[in-house]
Amino acid sequence: MARAAACLGFATGIFNLLGFAAQRSLGGPEWVVPLITFWQALWIVAPAVEPVLSRFPPRKAFRWIGLVACAPILLVALLDVVPTGSEGRGVGSVPLLMGAMFLWYATNIVYVPHRVALLSANMPAGVRGRVYAMLSATELIVTMVTARIGGSLLDGDPRWLRAIFPVGAAVGFLGYGQLSRIRWRWERQWAHRRGARRDATMAAVGLAWRKTLVVFRRDRGFRLYEIGFMLYGMGLLMSQPLVTILAERDLRLSYGEWTRASAVAFPLTMIAVMTFLGRIVDRLGVARTTGGAFLVLSVFFATLPAVTGAWGLAGAHVILGLGMAGVSLGWNLGPLHFAPEGRARAYGAVHLLLVGVRSALAPGIGYALMRLVSIQAAFLLSAALQLAAFLVIRRARAMHEDA
Repeated sequence: MARAAACLGFATGIFNLLGFAAQRSLGGPEWVVPLITFWQALWIVAPAVEPVLSRFPPRKAFRWIGLVACAPILLVALLDVVPTGSEGRGVGSVPLLMGAMFLWYATNIVYVPHRVALLSANMPAGVRGRVYAMLSATELIVTMVTARIGGSLLDGDPRWLRAIFPVGAAVGFLGYGQLSRIRWRWERQWAHRRGARRDATMAAVGLAWRKTLVVFRRDRGFRLYEIGFMLYGMGLLMSQPLVTILAERDLRLSYGEWTRASAVAFPLTMIAVMTFLGRIVDRLGVARTTGGAFLVLSVFFATLPAVTGAWGLAGAHVILGLGMAGVSLGWNLGPLHFAPEGRARAYGAVHLLLVGVRSALAPGIGYALMRLVSIQAAFLLSAALQLAAFLVIRRARAMHEDA
């Protein structure tokens, strides 16, 4: 899994430049940046993933996910990129770039719960935090290096966009291929379910939404955990795209200055604390670690209105890295923590469904607040939502411990 994490980290490092590149190298409008986040609204249909994936052998599913995610990005080689400052900048290329990247992000609706199921099938509960932390650190190191190299190339000539995005797609596909080679301990169960009739699968899709409601009704601790994540996610998705706008529009950073904050300060901090936090999760629990992470994020958003330069933004991203290290563990391991035996992917699908709900609402709310009031007002509201999320997570932990 480490090799797969490295390959996917390489692709992520390139693709994380998307929002900044759409504005700086292609002259795209500001609303393009929140639109990048809006793709997660597709996760509203996440409960249907379980019955659909059950028709595929688990390893083969990773290959199909990789093909759909990566192949369209090869079209980025056709972009009409014009050096910044030239007349007739490549605004017309923005739809092609956004369309090519759409499926990379959209396939996470299948990839994320399938990866959760892989961890659940092959890793004992007592070591999942450490294993996930190790894999995340590997991915982050490669992401950091790749983003810095990509940013340096684009500072020299924005036409490098046509090369680095297809290369990222090719390496990303190799990562999915590595995942497809990992054996599942319960793979025989999949071979039996693969033979299910199509109408039975479609009936299961129809029941998925009702099953989601059943999960919430029966598991009060998990319901509160997801409410906390909803508050956190609304705050994050409202303001995260606005950080890119702040950097490009207000601070006028170069690619190098932007990646120093977003691709060096942020991932280095996550790497420094991820392994330590993985052990904390195994000892203290997912909910307690997640609540602490929300508190740290409230500090990050409260700090942003005071940022005036590149180094200030880099310092803020150190705080973001501290918070997101804990959130990453809580987001990926939370469903496993609450799920009964054999229900990991079903709980993960519910987790993703709510990501879709907040992704459909939060980016537009944040952008509207920026336009109607100020970008600073959006950041302060996000800080308040993180504090509220912390209080709800505390209640979820207490309820789960009492159960």
